[in-house]
Amino acid sequence: MRIKWFLLGVGGFSAVASAATFQTIIKEGDAIPGGGSFDTNDSDILQVVAASGGQVAINTSTSFSNGDIFFYNGSSFSNVIQSGTSVSGNNLDFFDNVALSGNGSGGTRVTFEGEQDSGSLGIYQMDIGSSVQQIAFDGQNGLTINRGAGVDPMQVNATGQVAFMAYDSTATNLKVELGGIGTTLTNLFTSNPSGLSVDTYTDRIGLSANGTADVPLINASGVRAVYTVSGGTPVNDSGSYTQTGPNNPPQLIAVAHGGGVDASLFSINDPTNNRQYLILHDTNGDHQLYAPTTSDNGVDVAAEMSANGKIAYWKPNSTGGSLQYYNVASESGGQVTAVGASGHFDSAQPSTTYTIESLETAGGMYNPIINASGTILFDANVSTDGGATEHQALLDWNPGDPAPSILLQVGDPLPGHSGDTIDEIVTDAGLSQESDVLKDSLADDGTLALLVGWDGVDGSGGAVLTSNIAVPEPASLSILSLAGAGLLRRRRRIAR
Repeated sequence: MRIKWFLLGVGGFSAVASAATFQTIIKEGDAIPGGGSFDTNDSDILQVVAASGGQVAINTSTSFSNGDIFFYNGSSFSNVIQSGTSVSGNNLDFFDNVALSGNGSGGTRVTFEGEQDSGSLGIYQMDIGSSVQQIAFDGQNGLTINRGAGVDPMQVNATGQVAFMAYDSTATNLKVELGGIGTTLTNLFTSNPSGLSVDTYTDRIGLSANGTADVPLINASGVRAVYTVSGGTPVNDSGSYTQTGPNNPPQLIAVAHGGGVDASLFSINDPTNNRQYLILHDTNGDHQLYAPTTSDNGVDVAAEMSANGKIAYWKPNSTGGSLQYYNVASESGGQVTAVGASGHFDSAQPSTTYTIESLETAGGMYNPIINASGTILFDANVSTDGGATEHQALLDWNPGDPAPSILLQVGDPLPGHSGDTIDEIVTDAGLSQESDVLKDSLADDGTLALLVGWDGVDGSGGAVLTSNIAVPEPASLSILSLAGAGLLRRRRRIAR
């Protein structure tokens, strides 16, 4: 499905400023550490990740190299790694799957996959202020990380541990490994064809703060379910929901084990009609957060869950769908907004309203993202003139809000650059990163970082903006309190 972007032209709507204050931290043509300039023209692996304290990681190609990862500490940039850099004797050409986390001692850790032109793949980490460390690499320790199956699952937790899947030395049995800077690799699970095995069609694993991982497994009879693995006997973590049949495993979205929450979020596909169900399994049993109707055939679910069990998810229907929230701890939730719903731009402009014309999550291409406070960030096409014209906007919602507020929209000026106008909000650089709260654009303290396209007196290109969304103090929530989750990732070039 091709996403339809609505761009502002001459004679379009009149932009209304939001209450959020954004700043441009880098734009097309700006100099970057290590040489060259910021260049989004040929970037098809771009990723923008936010962490608390105004920290940002950017994975992009530049005019100097095939790919770089940069780190912004809230005031200045530094280089994490450049294309062609050698780490532990392996020259790396491309980077992917960037995550920002803590490191267990008050610092910030960058985790990413590094790949050679030959296809050999490795897992790497760097504590800010130190050097890049290799955690694992194809052919070493009897592991083959690049499965040749598209996505190579890798998950990080808040303390900087990393879990990943790899084939063993026989290249037949999949394993789940756990590692991190300063630690040796620990095997959490090895496939046993006569018992339980990692399903080769699995493209997602989960990792909790307690160091346990979740992964879909298949038994000798062909029954598939999600299990928690920690080096001992795997424990079923999907309740009564299992699947049989080839190429049809449950798709894990996120897990939350610890801090008073014990939950797994996953999708189940009905092979008879190609409909996806969104399932939450927790200590109180199984919950169908979304059960499709006959009009939802072939529609992928989109969801994300924070480490403390706040969920945001898209619920499709025949009229365009809705955005929903759920809090695992309180077992409560409800609708945030829906196609056709209206709201105020923000509290500073209560007389200016918008209408949701379509949610960009439609078709499962993009998903809402959520943080530990329950703040949900999503994009939609909105109108301010009864639907005569529509444009793309980025909105946020906090538990207790009557409706989402617009943070940024096409037609807004590029912050700090008079004469340049935002013409695209590139949500797939941060709103669709494998349903992973450590790989997306929103941090737990409200730090927000995102990529936009712009056009104006300085030319055109991409820019990264940052802001901080006010995070409310925890409060008792009604049934309308909401949370979110997300599933797929898709990356593309900035529209030109």
